[in-house]
Amino acid sequence: MSRSDWIVSVLFVLLCGTVALSANQPARQPGIAERIEVQEARLPQIEAVAAREREGVEQWYQQRRAEVTREVARRAAARIRLSDRALWTEFARMQLDLPPVKGYLDISHLFGCDAAVLRQAMIQEYFINEMADVLLSDEFERELSHIVTEHWDVPLLPLLRDTAQGLLALTRRVRAEVDMELRQLENQKKARLNATMEWERDLKEQVRGILEYLRQSESRQVQLGVVESVGYSPKSGHYCMIEGVDRVLAAGDRVGDIRIVKIDSEKVEFVKDETAWAQKLGAPASPFWR
Repeated sequence: MSRSDWIVSVLFVLLCGTVALSANQPARQPGIAERIEVQEARLPQIEAVAAREREGVEQWYQQRRAEVTREVARRAAARIRLSDRALWTEFARMQLDLPPVKGYLDISHLFGCDAAVLRQAMIQEYFINEMADVLLSDEFERELSHIVTEHWDVPLLPLLRDTAQGLLALTRRVRAEVDMELRQLENQKKARLNATMEWERDLKEQVRGILEYLRQSESRQVQLGVVESVGYSPKSGHYCMIEGVDRVLAAGDRVGDIRIVKIDSEKVEFVKDETAWAQKLGAPASPFWR
């Protein structure tokens, strides 16, 4: 189940909860005051679930940020020749005073062709990972810039400078690609947070609508089954509120033996014991509700 499916399910349970039982058995419904208290308690519950969802989005973002950065650097490192990866990795270790590698490529306990193939694969993977770290290092970029701009009287410096210049250009392309990928990831994060905010707002509005309906019910007799209101959500379609039922209902939901078949802007269609009927907004309830 995806995270969005999970939060919708949890929030649905929060809204329906024990009230669904009272809707299925209207004769045992609690008093209006108690029903109002139940709905008021759901507002902080919705806020808590939405807060957990936002926290989960932030954790997802931080994890994907690290993964995306690494993926971009590894792709670039894999395009460099193995000999150059080994050379520049060793150079970076010396210049940046990094600890030596111990035992990573030691497979002397293995013998035969399989050992040779495995060792070659391990070498490739090792230097791709190492070169990825090098390409993401600010210090290494400064060292390359130093090599490219300095004028030393060293015989092999022109060759080194040309190689360093090409690698410096690669590090800058990696950074530009990482920045682009992270901007896309940031947009995904914003979209998820906005969706969570919309869920929280819509559900709170639904609860407030139920509360308004219950408070109005204190001064009049409730007529179970009357279609009190119909609304529309771009995400989930039409929904309705039925008098005597303290929850928002959608097509497919049940109230006792009655199932909601379809909802549109003017009427709601129901079925009970294979008998179907429609009720217009505000019209008297069908006898099937009794």
